[in-house]
Amino acid sequence: MKYRLGDICTIAKGATGIMKAVPGPYPMVTLAEERKQHNEYQFDAAAVIVPLISSTGHGHASIKRIHYQEGKFALGTILCAVIPKDESLLNPRYLFVYLQQFKDSVLVPLMKGAANVSLPLNKLAALEIEVPALAKQQEVIELAEVLTGHKDDLEVLLDAQEADTVKLRQALLREAMQGQLLPQDPTDEPAAVLLKKLQAAKAASGKAGKGKAGALFAEEAQAVEGPYALPEKWTWCKLGELVERSDSGWSPACANYPAAEGVWGVLRTTSVQKLQFLAEENKQLPAALTPRPQYEVQAGDILITRAGPKNRVGVCCVVDEVRPKLMISDKLIRLHLHEKQAYPKFIALALNIGVSAQFLEDVKTGMADSQVNISQDNLRATIIPLPPLTEQHRIVAKLEQLLQHCDALEQRIRESRRLAEQLLQTALREALSAPEAVNDLALTAKLGHQLTLL
Repeated sequence: MKYRLGDICTIAKGATGIMKAVPGPYPMVTLAEERKQHNEYQFDAAAVIVPLISSTGHGHASIKRIHYQEGKFALGTILCAVIPKDESLLNPRYLFVYLQQFKDSVLVPLMKGAANVSLPLNKLAALEIEVPALAKQQEVIELAEVLTGHKDDLEVLLDAQEADTVKLRQALLREAMQGQLLPQDPTDEPAAVLLKKLQAAKAASGKAGKGKAGALFAEEAQAVEGPYALPEKWTWCKLGELVERSDSGWSPACANYPAAEGVWGVLRTTSVQKLQFLAEENKQLPAALTPRPQYEVQAGDILITRAGPKNRVGVCCVVDEVRPKLMISDKLIRLHLHEKQAYPKFIALALNIGVSAQFLEDVKTGMADSQVNISQDNLRATIIPLPPLTEQHRIVAKLEQLLQHCDALEQRIRESRRLAEQLLQTALREALSAPEAVNDLALTAKLGHQLTLL
């Protein structure tokens, strides 16, 4: 039988500002999965918590999750509590399962607003839901608990597989930086000889580099001692020895959206990910401003983030492909290497992991994690484990091949998670759509078997 939600439930908006919560003994429900704490409670009941604002921001209606909460609790102002008036008619846990499974089809369409999308309380109260007999509600609840248990068991196994894949990836990268990934080739010219040739070329030319920061890389190379022994033909060196020239860009006031095709844009720092360049992460340059083509990013550039949040500073990538008319910002440093001494992809790899990455982490400066910097001097001083040039190419090629296998394993794990969630949701929706036909033992056995096959 169908009932209007407002006829069989009390619907009350939260009263506590999420940012004003005072730590205390009572759980406080917010949009996040984890509970906050508050020193006062607003409700003492079993309730289903429904968000009143969109989960994905302006202009798009969505609800990420529904909460279930019992006992004394506080509630944020951008959520509401739906509390059954008579639990002999409507079990609150059944209501939670129902709204969680059908949120996209019955709740999201009720949301209104062109920019600030929200769910009106009167629309929620007018919603009609299917309420079967109490015994059938209990069967649905028990089915949800058993199937969720099967899914949780599978998640434990997938978490272990994922952790093993991460360890494998880290081991491969570590071996690459220690010269243990591939056998050494006795015909390779030692990296130390390459560095000496580079120093001689610099001395003959009388200049070390060009560009805004070129002078920083003009010092004569000195012997560098690293934290561990390298293969015979490898050597430790400072990044400054390998750089021909470097520069930073320009950060004018830009539009807060990506540049259209054929229009100039300025790269965000988020365009630089570990070993990956995202050209779409840019801001469009206003038509009133004159572009500066000298800062246009080119294929083969090494980009390093030098300013921003702590976890984003010191990240490095090589630009493989890029569309025209994208400029680097002044929060990025661009490096051009002496091509006959260093392979850009290997250097970017070294800067993202191991000793070099830790060096960059240790020299970050700033007053808080939200805004730190790496100076050009410290970047120049970063130590690099340098193999012969031909081995640099071999290492990168082998790593790309091996890491593709790691990527495939991780994709398989993600697909297993997706299928497990899909199986669970399908079973529960079938049970909710026809609760009179629920055979919890048969359905549990069927879904449990399917989940274990993943």
